[in-house]
Amino acid sequence: MRNIKHSLTILIWIILLVNKQKCDSQHIKTTEKNNYDYNKRLVDDNNNDDDDERPTKFVLDGFDENGGFLKRYNITFNYTTFMFNEYSTLKAIYGFQTGIICSEEDIDKNDNEKKTLLLWHPGSRSSFSSSAKFANLFPMWYISQKKKNEIFCLKLEGVGWDNNAVQKICEGEHPCPDLISLGTTQLSYRYEKGETISLNNYFAKYFKKTGISIESLINKYSYYDYRINNNWLAIPIIADLRPFRFNKTTFDYCIKEGYDLHYPPPHSDYWGTNYYQTWTWEKAFEYAKMIKNCTGYPGFRIYGSKSEDTKFFIQFCQSTGIPFLIEDPDLNIKKCGFRDKNYIKKLEIIKDIFENHYVTAIIILK
Repeated sequence: MRNIKHSLTILIWIILLVNKQKCDSQHIKTTEKNNYDYNKRLVDDNNNDDDDERPTKFVLDGFDENGGFLKRYNITFNYTTFMFNEYSTLKAIYGFQTGIICSEEDIDKNDNEKKTLLLWHPGSRSSFSSSAKFANLFPMWYISQKKKNEIFCLKLEGVGWDNNAVQKICEGEHPCPDLISLGTTQLSYRYEKGETISLNNYFAKYFKKTGISIESLINKYSYYDYRINNNWLAIPIIADLRPFRFNKTTFDYCIKEGYDLHYPPPHSDYWGTNYYQTWTWEKAFEYAKMIKNCTGYPGFRIYGSKSEDTKFFIQFCQSTGIPFLIEDPDLNIKKCGFRDKNYIKKLEIIKDIFENHYVTAIIILK
């Protein structure tokens, strides 16, 4: 696009603990939103451990889509950064369908001496980049389980977006993952298939142990995404943000043409130090109109093709104080939250930019 490039939304990824009839119920219960918080709390829980006894040497074995062995990596966990020193290398690995990470002392043990959990995620079948994030979580959890005389390894498998959401699991010859990292939009299918379990008891145990409620750690919209019939079914771990971008060349051109445009903050002092109050959606859409008048092209773009229009609309509602969903306790249902005169008034600016083509077309009519 030649004008303002914008797409701002939040996509929450979740860990889903699979409700299996055939598989054992050993599950990793990752609650924090990033590696550091999760690992730091495990360190606090295990702060009586001798630092010299904490394992630093781990092994990652990589396999192709047919289960053929490809390569072994010896990696070192850093208890200061709570990441592997080779994390950049792990992210750059291509060709791994799956990776199995174990402590160096456990990697060659027989299956009857250790348990291997299988974690699915929607990452690429050929790139280990997505798996590397979960690899960083393993060492501290491994320590907590070893204290209970349990030896675990973790098998990480990128199965692609579609398989992650809809492939049959734990039936007949179908694979049976212990955990699945799902996108918010993928959870509903697994729920309808009866492949989720309630995490309420875990929430209660976590609060009793730490004095911290998991509910206080997560976005309020998680109540609507992952809580059904008073049961917590999943826990958000990653917020995927879409950044706001603008085209400096277009701004410079229109400024020379006499339009009263200023670079968005923090690229201009025009907005002052409190630019969270001065740079608003109204101003962004006003600029989209000016750029359309200046160039003849829409001045605003929702970038992307995977439901980005819906994600943008949800994010707009959240940032302007419009409740996208509300819960009716009397009827025990969730309802559209913006059917209110004040909220409809706020939404009129969305109507204006679409009707006047200040934003690029999302649906191409032929």
